Amino acid sequence: MHNGVDLQSQRNINLDQSYIENYLRGKKLVIFVGRFTSQKGPDYFVSIANQIVDQVPEAVFLMAGSGDMYQQVLIQSAQSRLTGKLIFPGFLRD
Repeated sequence: MHNGVDLQSQRNINLDQSYIENYLRGKKLVIFVGRFTSQKGPDYFVSIANQIVDQVPEAVFLMAGSGDMYQQVLIQSAQSRLTGKLIFPGFLRD
């Protein structure tokens, strides 16, 4: 998978599956992990998230990372219909 992560090869990933399942309660989760720069397209992710919500209202979006477009993406998401659906955990190491 291009630019993918093989969780089997990661050592310190402790995801409590029951916690995640309880939080999502059957909702679809779409994840962006990367630098918030024009090369990575975080603004496109927010635009596409807006379109996905029209088709899949129960979808939840998570954008992990930081970068020079962080403020722009926050403003864009505030102006969109994604209130309560877009989560920004910030920069995640490793």
